[in-house]
Amino acid sequence: MKLSNELLSKINKQLSSENVEHRARPWKAMELLSTQEGISIAIPSQEADFLFKWFESNGKPRAQKQGHYHQGAYLFDSEFWSVSIPLIYGSVKINSLDALHEMPKSIKDSLIANKNRLSDYVIYWADCIDFGMGYGDLRDDKNLDPFGVDLLNAGYEELSSATLLMLEHRLNTRAILNCRMATEMFLKSFISLKISLSDKEARKAEHNLNTLMDKFIECSGYKHLEKIKPGLSMFPEVNERYKEQKIDRKQLFEAYCFAQSIGVLIIREFTDRNTLKQVLAFNKPL
Repeated sequence: MKLSNELLSKINKQLSSENVEHRARPWKAMELLSTQEGISIAIPSQEADFLFKWFESNGKPRAQKQGHYHQGAYLFDSEFWSVSIPLIYGSVKINSLDALHEMPKSIKDSLIANKNRLSDYVIYWADCIDFGMGYGDLRDDKNLDPFGVDLLNAGYEELSSATLLMLEHRLNTRAILNCRMATEMFLKSFISLKISLSDKEARKAEHNLNTLMDKFIECSGYKHLEKIKPGLSMFPEVNERYKEQKIDRKQLFEAYCFAQSIGVLIIREFTDRNTLKQVLAFNKPL
């Protein structure tokens, strides 16, 4: 079955009866189309354009607009580039390079020609896919430790703030402070989700990343992560937030990737998402 005015009208009536607000209807409609009609829709696509235009014409003006589901920032050719992860319902084919929608073709061709950098990018993209989609899964999971989810939410907000600062026309190096806080929140979140962590215990740990990393490794059993512990030294201390942050793009990107890597570990530990495993299995861009 294909999208049609009649089908969307039927879906809209159902959403109206369920009191779904107008700005959320396109997104909810995609979910219902997948589960009830077997129609998979990705953003961007012609089907998504048709759906959003229909709801724009048949709902409150400017109630919603298209956008990415999750956004990352990737460093290439001395600049940070937006990595946009679309909202996907059902099974659709996606290309890792499509996420670099703001990158000019000439620069994208340079990335493709550099096999090592291309492989690095695809691995990063896989992390963005799992982090963005998996975060939505855990955020809404009522069976998980509430405090652990709160910490995950805080970490996601910090990393999202870092992304926006890194993508500004003029680089804002204070993004590393967000990366630092995201790392702290993610470490505490994992510990809380794994063995429960009270607010009092979280405060007792204060802002000591080394102590948190030790506890993280202990309760996860990921002994191999001992080798990345020295990487914590790249983060400024909390009391340095009042100082100018003097770092270059490469250092900032390393800190950003470190923070996201901890967030992705949470996703892969508590969900069945692992796009990276598929990427490594095929050893080629998706």
